Amino acid sequence: MHIQFRNIWEQGLSRASRIISDLKAKGWNVDEDLYFSGQAEREARELESEGYLVQKQPIMKWGDEEIYLLAYKPSPNPPTQPQTPPKQQRKEPQRTVDPEANFRWIFWRKREPEEEYLGDGLIMSPDRAMAFASSDSTDRIARNAEEAIRDASAGHGVVEELDYQTLLEHQRNGMKYVTVMLNGKPYGYDIDKIKKAIRVFGLERSKTQHAKAYISDQTLEGVMIVTDGSGNKVLIAPVLDPDLTLSTPL
Repeated sequence: MHIQFRNIWEQGLSRASRIISDLKAKGWNVDEDLYFSGQAEREARELESEGYLVQKQPIMKWGDEEIYLLAYKPSPNPPTQPQTPPKQQRKEPQRTVDPEANFRWIFWRKREPEEEYLGDGLIMSPDRAMAFASSDSTDRIARNAEEAIRDASAGHGVVEELDYQTLLEHQRNGMKYVTVMLNGKPYGYDIDKIKKAIRVFGLERSKTQHAKAYISDQTLEGVMIVTDGSGNKVLIAPVLDPDLTLSTPL
């Protein structure tokens, strides 16, 4: 069954590559991540509510589950009363995004996290490899994360802007991790986890705003802290000694 799934997956990725090239040639923007049917429906509704035309392209089917990619472009028929320029300019900074709710949905779906995964303004993922800290969290981990951001910003570590499409490109090239060197040691970060962190902030499609990663070589050494500048943070535990054949620099 594993071999059968791998064959279906590889055929689906090959099909996706052709469809992406064709859609881009026709002027569509393509979200190159893959979505199960329910996720695709939610993403499509959100894009349509923002005034985009949306295509859901089926890529592969496994059992009863279909997997899609999404293409979108501005609607040629905008509302009859166009928005004023100031309102258009405010649109992206005033994103209707609830990062905490997004984190809960991505990692816990409809389940309520157990007490051991919760802190004061803090939620951990089920595998404890990631955590969300709200801007007003008083949890010790959140306070340490703020100090780590200050460290990295002052030159004691790494600060990098994160681009969702670049991460997708790394994955298409067979990469699993991005890496940095801290105190003479390589630290790796699972690309899938970084993509989830970006999705927590709703920035996977933004062309004007990007999430930033801060990694201190002092406080919380090696932990990646992803933020959109709002004070909310997603923490990602590093992978020590990552397979360098599956890694690319951050």
